[in-house]
Amino acid sequence: MIERLAASLNPEDSYLLDMEGIKQISRSAADELYNLTHGAIHVDVMNLEPFVEKMLSAVTKGRFLPRQHTAGNLPIINCETLDSVLQQLNAK
Repeated sequence: MIERLAASLNPEDSYLLDMEGIKQISRSAADELYNLTHGAIHVDVMNLEPFVEKMLSAVTKGRFLPRQHTAGNLPIINCETLDSVLQQLNAK
């Protein structure tokens, strides 16, 4: 929905997005909202509910932190081709 909204906006205009009544959003929606408010089109948001604000904050922090991949006690197997992925999936 946010992608469709972004596609309908004119880059030469400024917008204020009122989030009143939006109690929660998914992380992917928060990611798209971040893209919308930090892109070429000037979009500000207002009336963020606490959960929505926390989700946006988590997405924003995630943009600036290095990604860490952990596998617990499982080995990490690097596959460079589709064939090597299929071999690993078929391995017993």
